[in-house]
Amino acid sequence: MSKALLKKELEKMSAFQLRHLILETYEARKEFKEYFEFFLNPDAGKLREKYENLILKEFQRYKRGYSKVRITKVRRYVKDFESFQPGWDMVLILRINTILQMDRAALLMYHTDAQLNSYVKFIMETLLMADRNQQADKVLKLLDALFAQDKNNKSYFYRLIREALEDFQPAPELK
Repeated sequence: MSKALLKKELEKMSAFQLRHLILETYEARKEFKEYFEFFLNPDAGKLREKYENLILKEFQRYKRGYSKVRITKVRRYVKDFESFQPGWDMVLILRINTILQMDRAALLMYHTDAQLNSYVKFIMETLLMADRNQQADKVLKLLDALFAQDKNNKSYFYRLIREALEDFQPAPELK
């Protein structure tokens, strides 16, 4: 059903029918319940912690030293968190914590090239998001500090990150 069709149907309903529909949805679907609970009591810090734990759990998936991280799930968790509209700063904190988990996982487990490339893509998306909010310089400093301690690390992952960070050009500031 399209958004326009849904809007037309909702306009036809009375206030009582709308309340009933919202309560039914609240009881039937976990996602709606979670959204309405956040809507009524917005605690972005608590919500961020919940999603950080889900992401951490995903990064702890491995078998015989090989990472079994599903980056699509990690991206989904970040997108779900963004859907609550907690503010770009909270989303940026979640993304940076996710990058820290990526770094930790890359040191402890073997990853496929596809996983490592998707990690670098996630890092660059985080930089672009920070750049849109005039925070790219702070995030770049943080990432440089994080990966500077690994300058001697010759792994493919760290080389990819260093190359991507060197190529990144923040958008010029508008005056």
